[in-house]
Formats: sequence, structure tokens, C-alpha cells
Amino acid sequence: FFKMGNLMSGSKKQSVSEADRSMLALKAQRKRLVDQQRLLEARIDRHAEVARALVRENKRDRALLVLKKKRLVEKQGETLAGLVLNVEALVSSVETQQQQNKVFHALKQGNETLKQLQQAVTVDDVQRMMEDAAQAKAQYEEMSEVLGQSLSDVDTEQVEAELQALEDQALQQEAESLPSVPATKHQQQQGVDTLPRVPTAASQRQREQEAEGEAEEAPARAPMLAA
Repeated sequence: FFKMGNLMSGSKKQSVSEADRSMLALKAQRKRLVDQQRLLEARIDRHAEVARALVRENKRDRALLVLKKKRLVEKQGETLAGLVLNVEALVSSVETQQQQNKVFHALKQGNETLKQLQQAVTVDDVQRMMEDAAQAKAQYEEMSEVLGQSLSDVDTEQVEAELQALEDQALQQEAESLPSVPATKHQQQQGVDTLPRVPTAASQRQREQEAEGEAEEAPARAPMLAA
């Protein structure tokens, strides 16, 4: 099996080498034909110059002979030009085919790479990912909706009670931070508290309600006192 693989790889390398050598041979032949064509063009120009000189010297027969030679060289040049054109067309065809082969191999390699990538990520994987993303989005929207709801009456009462407790705590801390007043000897004997009582928010609210009640009863007491 390994020998067969080596033979196949060797034949492939040999075919590539033969193609390169054929291409080089075609280009070398084209160069020789072009050089020969330039030589013929120079010979044609030389015959034309000699013919003009012979005409000026009234040597008509010799000028006619030179023009005949010139015509033969021109025909040879035309044939050579056709050969050059054929070789150039063949070289162009070979180069085009080589480029097409390179493009074909590149496309083939790209297609194989694409197949490998498609096997790595299947349609089920993509569908599962989309479902997970949709679930995460729905959960986020549900959390946002819950967080955006307004507080109920029960929640409002709890918040107000908590606020009242914080206010009472602040008043107590303020009372504790006041400097102490030295007690007299009599107060010390009687065990009287040396610090004045600091009204709390609840006691302050109770006194305000009592004051409002006395204000409402005052008009009713006035006739009785006048009698």
C-alpha cells in the first residue's frame, strides 16, 4: 500500500515537472521565433534600401532581383509570424489552464474546510443556542416586570413603620449624645433622674392630639363658665 502511494505521489510530481518543462520549452521556442522574425524584418529593410539605391543608379534589372528577394523574405516573415502567433496562443492556453487548476484546487480545499466547519457546528447546536437565548431573554423580561411593579398597601404600611422606627432610633441617639446635667444633693437623695426626658415621636404625636382635643372642647366650656 505504501509503495503504491509513493508511486502515485512520484507520478504526480513527475507530471507537474513535465508540465513545467513543456511550458519552458514553449516559451524558449517563442523567443527563438521572435528573434528570427526580427532578423527577417532587418533583412527586408536592407533589401528595400538596396533596391532604392539601384533605382537611383538606373540599374533596373538588379533592383528587380533585389525586390524579388525582398518579397521572398516577406513571405517567410509572414509564415514565421503565424508560427509565433500559434505558439503564443498555446502558451496563453497553458497558462490559463494552470490558473484554472490552481483555482480549482483552492475551491476544493475551501469546500473541504467548509464541510469540516459545518460538521463542528450542527443545526441542532444552533437551534439549541437560540432556544437558550430566548429563555434567558424571557427570564430577564420577567425579572424586569417584577422589579418595575409598584408597592402594595401592605408594603407601604411596612415601609412607613420602618421609617417611624428609624426616626425613633435617631431621636434616642440624639438624646444619648446630650451632655449630662449635675444633680443636686436633694435630687441625689430622692433618686431623681438628672436628665430631662426627651420626647419621642410617638409621645409628641400624642400631645399634639390632646392639644387638638382641648381646642375642640374649649368652645363648649365657655357657656358653662359664663353661667
